[in-house]
Amino acid sequence: MNEQVKLIFTGRIARALLRKGFQIVDVKPNKYYPERTVFVFKDDLGLKEEVQKLSNK
Repeated sequence: MNEQVKLIFTGRIARALLRKGFQIVDVKPNKYYPERTVFVFKDDLGLKEEVQKLSNK
């Protein structure tokens, strides 16, 4: 993967980002907790700010 990405570890935030139009590029199992999922998003403009807002809710 050569492009910049941001890892999201919660489904709630991943769903909210998808609804806002951010692009998911991969879904992987969490290597430390295999029963959990990691969502890989393309690090587009405004993604970090949106994650910050959603994390504070």
